Amino acid sequence: MKKIALFLLFFAFLFVTACSSEKADETLKIQYSYTEFTIGVGEEKDLELPIDVNLSVPLNDVIEEKDGIIKGLKEGEVVLTLILIADSNVTKEVKIVVTETVYTITYDLDGGVCEDLVTEFRSYKDVVLKTPSKEGYAFDGWYEGKTRLEGLQENKDYTLTAKWKEAKPEEVEIVYELDYDRIYLDDAIKLSANVLPFGNDQSVTWKVTPRTRAHIDEENVLTFDESGTYEVTAISVADTSIKCKVTFEVLDYKNPYRFMDSLQVKEVSAKPVTSFQSNHNTETYVLGSVIYYLFEDITVNQSFIDNSYGNRPGKTSNGNEFKLRYVTVHDVGFTGSAAVTHNNNGKSASWHFSIGNDGIYQGLPLDEIGYHAGDGTRTPVVFTDTLVKATDGDNPAKVTINQVTGTFEMNGVQTSIKAPLSEWGTIVKNSQLPYTGINNYVDPETGTYWISNTHWDSTYDTLANYGGNLGSIGIETSVLETSNLYYTWELTAKTIAQKILRPKGLLPRDVKQHNTFSGKDCPMTMRHAGMWEEFMKHVEGEYTMTKYFSSSNGWTMSFATDSEYLKKNGMIDHLPDTETEVSYSVTLSNGKDFTHTFTYTIKLPAKSVLTK
Repeated sequence: MKKIALFLLFFAFLFVTACSSEKADETLKIQYSYTEFTIGVGEEKDLELPIDVNLSVPLNDVIEEKDGIIKGLKEGEVVLTLILIADSNVTKEVKIVVTETVYTITYDLDGGVCEDLVTEFRSYKDVVLKTPSKEGYAFDGWYEGKTRLEGLQENKDYTLTAKWKEAKPEEVEIVYELDYDRIYLDDAIKLSANVLPFGNDQSVTWKVTPRTRAHIDEENVLTFDESGTYEVTAISVADTSIKCKVTFEVLDYKNPYRFMDSLQVKEVSAKPVTSFQSNHNTETYVLGSVIYYLFEDITVNQSFIDNSYGNRPGKTSNGNEFKLRYVTVHDVGFTGSAAVTHNNNGKSASWHFSIGNDGIYQGLPLDEIGYHAGDGTRTPVVFTDTLVKATDGDNPAKVTINQVTGTFEMNGVQTSIKAPLSEWGTIVKNSQLPYTGINNYVDPETGTYWISNTHWDSTYDTLANYGGNLGSIGIETSVLETSNLYYTWELTAKTIAQKILRPKGLLPRDVKQHNTFSGKDCPMTMRHAGMWEEFMKHVEGEYTMTKYFSSSNGWTMSFATDSEYLKKNGMIDHLPDTETEVSYSVTLSNGKDFTHTFTYTIKLPAKSVLTK
């Protein structure tokens, strides 16, 4: 008996298991909110189906369907079934109603005004009645005869009359706070409103004009694209005749206090580094700066490569022309000053600037191709729409590769764009992407990320971007071991900001490494010293100063210190024997409505850190 009982228990377990496997997984659902659509005969409707469902359409003569788009054929009804691809037991029905009748709505506004009134419909469920306005009156609702309607209740013709009542002495008050008495171009103003008296509905809508140059987001934060005069209006939702207007005058420069704080170095760079040469490496050190700005004017020495040399082609033999999008930073692979590096007549490579302690030299015009990035000139840079909506303003996305599908992902959202495979036919690992990532941008019209074409570089076993030779200005930085590396990098940042980014309409994020376009470990000295991010802070500081506080607009900025450890350009001269706090000041002025001296202190480490 015991064996029989065990057998029956086992059979029952199999039966329960089998039955439970046939049940739909109750955790799986079809994410589709619609249950019914009404369309007219001859009208088409995109059902906008989720990608994870299939559609089952019964044999009928009421509608026809193709790729999720239905078309009404004759008056009638038909029920469609959505089937979850992951589990066919999970379904959802959607009813389609096809009608030949068009109903009308006639309005009596009784002196009011209203835009975009619905005058025809096929299904009353699709009609949202608008709220009209009338000067001095509050809207009391739409009436059909003596009956007040909250909405349409059936399919028929309607005659609606707007009813009004005298407006109460209400008003809208716009509330906002500023820590200063002026509004700067980079301010983000949090707006709120009070509908008085406070017992009234506090809901308001917002409008800003001119709306092409300013924005109010979903959190009611107001930002500006340009300087000028703006008018912001808060409108009561309950009564659109109740509103309040505020005018803002926005200055043509950023908040100087916020800008100056952003320039200050929190912890100075002072450390031993390796200077990488082609035939040897040299141990040296970097001494940084207390501020992400070099207080020096720069001079560019122009000495262009002769037109007769092959490394100044102007354009390639295949006809591809130079279209500027980026700046590419290198360091020289041999011991030499900027002047020596600049002597590139007749070499196979060519670049636009050579920069070092001994000066800034330009060898190519800024609208000509250079042979420096390692991605050739046969393939121009081309961008493809990923169809992924941008989620961080106009900032590019972090690009990765899905290790299962081999497609690119934008901020973790998968695209349908396949990444190139490695030379072994395998999916490229995310550790094999360039340090600065796969190039992409946000298209202002589509609001989506557009991604650059890429190629596998077998020399360095990495995936790399196109657009180096055909789309970037090349800069060689001298890493001569006897020179001041940090000073060279500061000169480079200033040259990039003043001579390239601002005149050519580029942004700091368009500054790339040689590694971006070929996978090469370059600029090697800067990369191995872990100084790229700090270098980019100098680029951003110089760029912001050039754009918003330029001398052409009357701005001046000066540096002052009485410390023997700091140079007059803001850099560290030498380190003290023991950790020491030093002070310095920066004066910023436009000679008109702003002049202020900022005072800061920072600790310098002991010089022993350079021998560790």
